[in-house]
Amino acid sequence: MNKEFIPYEQALALKELGFDEPCFAYQIKYQKPIIQIKVKNSKLEKQALIYRNTYKGILPIKITLPTFSQAFRWFREKYKLSGEPQSYQFQFMYQIIYDTLGENICKVIKYDFESHEEAELECLKKLIEICKNN
Repeated sequence: MNKEFIPYEQALALKELGFDEPCFAYQIKYQKPIIQIKVKNSKLEKQALIYRNTYKGILPIKITLPTFSQAFRWFREKYKLSGEPQSYQFQFMYQIIYDTLGENICKVIKYDFESHEEAELECLKKLIEICKNN
């Protein structure tokens, strides 16, 4: 079942791109907090919340994990980018198509992956890269 969900690093990148949809799964990573202040002033409630959620200097970060199909659908709807992992005669590949004003323009085609899952993950990474650079 874990193969259905995108990895944490890509989920974090999607969140940075604006992904904010309900998901069936999430993952928690821990990191040192940027701010750690004891406060009793209601104006600084955010800092107080960060402090209360900190355990021994470690802050839990909860990231939702979309499925691959949910992530690909989000790219189609938000960015008009269609990522398509494919297999053909024991060869695994992906292509990314950009839909602009009804015209489909193929941006990227990449071959020679060892499995469909590898092509799927690399396609997702390329979609994230394209959106971050635009």
